[in-house]
Amino acid sequence: MAQWAQRERKLITVRLVKGAYWDAESVASEWNGWPSPVWAHKGHTDGAYERLTVLLLAATPRAGQEPIGVKVALGSHNLRSISAGLVAAERLGLPPEALEVQMLHGMAEALKPSLVEQGLRLRDY
Repeated sequence: MAQWAQRERKLITVRLVKGAYWDAESVASEWNGWPSPVWAHKGHTDGAYERLTVLLLAATPRAGQEPIGVKVALGSHNLRSISAGLVAAERLGLPPEALEVQMLHGMAEALKPSLVEQGLRLRDY
């Protein structure tokens, strides 16, 4: 998606979500005799999520650049995953507003005020 956006000179939002349909995907693949499309261990899932976050943030336009590439939306309630995204953005020279955190309404309520206080964009849906 990042390469496509850059090639087509578009700015797209990519919402990266971890584990949303893990149970359903696991059961369906087992039931049908298919290889599982999801990681079997949480650590592998977390690692893949964090690697994809870095890849997407690397395609995020910087201040002063033409708005072409990827806007990142992290769909997660996991503090480690959100923190890893913030660290990656900082290492890439991106401001906190370069990404958006998206959380389900009623989930991780204690975490949301601290994200907003840090100047992060938070979508509570």
